[in-house]
Amino acid sequence: MDYTYETLKPEADLAIFETTALFAVKLSDNPEYLASQIEDIEVHHDRISTLLTYAEEILAKAKDFNLPERERKFNEFDKKIILGAKTAKEETLRNILERKLGSIEKRIQTGQSLLSFHREAAKLGGRQ
Repeated sequence: MDYTYETLKPEADLAIFETTALFAVKLSDNPEYLASQIEDIEVHHDRISTLLTYAEEILAKAKDFNLPERERKFNEFDKKIILGAKTAKEETLRNILERKLGSIEKRIQTGQSLLSFHREAAKLGGRQ
C-alpha cells in the first residue's frame, strides 16, 4: 500500500490506542496467561514496526518535497528550520511510533523475564 500522512495517521492512532490499552493491563503472575499477553504484545510490535516503516518513508518524501529552493540563499540553520516546520507533523508521527515501539520492546522483555522466572521457579518446585 502506498501510504500518505493522511491515510497512515488514523491507522497509527488506532494502533497506538490499542497498544496503550494493552499496557493498562498488568502483566499476569499466571504463566499461561502471561505467555498469552506476550503473544498479544508481539502482534502489536509487528504492527507498530510496519507503521513506523511507512512513517519513515512518508517523512523522507516530505523532506525531499519541502527542501528549500536552491535558488534562494539560505544558510544551513535556516534550511533546517524551514524543513523542520514543513515536515513537523510527519516527524511527530514517526517519533511517536518510534517511542511506542521502544515501549513495546521493553514490555516484551519484561514479560519474557517474568515468564523465565516462573519456569525456573516451577523447575525448583517453587510457586508458579
